Amino acid sequence: MGVGTVQNYVKMMAMQQRWQQRQQGIALEQQTASLLESAEKTGSDQANSARRSGIAAKLKAGKRLSPGDLAWLQQNDPALYIRAKQIELERSQQKSALQLCKSREQAGQVYRRFSQWAACDAVTAVRKATTASEGMEIAESGQMRQSALREEYSLFKRTTKWKKLPIRKPVKNRFGRWGRLA
Repeated sequence: MGVGTVQNYVKMMAMQQRWQQRQQGIALEQQTASLLESAEKTGSDQANSARRSGIAAKLKAGKRLSPGDLAWLQQNDPALYIRAKQIELERSQQKSALQLCKSREQAGQVYRRFSQWAACDAVTAVRKATTASEGMEIAESGQMRQSALREEYSLFKRTTKWKKLPIRKPVKNRFGRWGRLA
């Protein structure tokens, strides 16, 4: 398989991933809109439930919450608000770490490290859960964290900084460009 073929395959896979993310975003917007429409037709309890579901769907998709959503969560669902703030903190930490990367390979390693850390943390928390509902809530939180990290990495890959990064960090050889000749 030639280098050009591999590059074309990688580009095709990246395009498919972006297409799927766009489709998820469109479906999320439609779901949120339908939830808000149904909330307006019913009582305030159902409206609060629908709003919470819409916000939770945004978090599960890895999207950032608007200041209005955060304010609503702070007043109506403090537990989800705390989770959303923790997720936002992890996103900003990953973003800072990605900005310091010297190669695309290193950026991928940073993303994988954050992702693995979140997954291990979620698995440990689920094992410590005392009830099934608590375990489901923790698993949902883990999914939100993973989605946010994935979204942040995909946003970074669209930046000019990413485009300027070399694929691999150049290796400095003490014997020069050609290595040891004798």
